[in-house]
Amino acid sequence: MFEVESLPQESAPKSECASDSARSARLYRPLTDIIESDDGVELRIEMPGVSSEDVELELARRVLTIKGHVQSTKPEGFTRGYWEYGEGDYERAFTLSEDLDGSRIDAQICDGVLSVVLPRAERAKAHRMAVKAA
Repeated sequence: MFEVESLPQESAPKSECASDSARSARLYRPLTDIIESDDGVELRIEMPGVSSEDVELELARRVLTIKGHVQSTKPEGFTRGYWEYGEGDYERAFTLSEDLDGSRIDAQICDGVLSVVLPRAERAKAHRMAVKAA
């Protein structure tokens, strides 16, 4: 159907005393479920902490690249002693087959899960033909 591009799972872990700028270098490979039906394919991609404004989808030469950015959140009036979840970027790429219609991609994010619907091209859908009696 399509290929999943290989990206690193996560950049090297940073020490707990690393500065905010060093933490921003993290690159996460989001977990993805791929669901296929007669009508197309849906990608469900985990991107906790990413808002709709921080998601980017790009389709070039049948490669769909999905990126998301997590903004660092520092609670007001508190000092962090230690944290593992921080600012960084998600990135994943998929090579689409010719039977998917890249011009009709639909995406939405809810509760940290990005849903990307890739409809099947009309020419690729199964069609039934009636047989007439002679």
